[in-house]
Amino acid sequence: MRAIVNINHRNMQGRDHKVHEIVGNRITLECVLEHETILVDFTMREVQMLVQNDEVQVFRNQAYRDGYFVNYSSVHGYVIEYSMPNGREFRNVVKNPFDTDNYKAITDRDYTDKFINQPKS
Repeated sequence: MRAIVNINHRNMQGRDHKVHEIVGNRITLECVLEHETILVDFTMREVQMLVQNDEVQVFRNQAYRDGYFVNYSSVHGYVIEYSMPNGREFRNVVKNPFDTDNYKAITDRDYTDKFINQPKS
């Protein structure tokens, strides 16, 4: 698994690095220097996990559902899309990709406004 650093730290910002370990809300990344590899700790808010198109199981409506990470916003979080047995599709936003039980449902309009048409900074 890999992650992109969102803050300015040791010229790591904007680059993706290998995830060494994840414990709670702390993520340790491997930073390769000229002659050595060091481990650097970050919080979940300081990095973006590269999970897009990765499969995830979510517990919704009394059963596990197969879903996918489909988008990410540093402001809002990760978007999971899953479908029910009757064919209806739903989207949820989670702040932590490893804690999918804490989520917020999102409408198609909100998804478009917050993730697709978000202003470029």
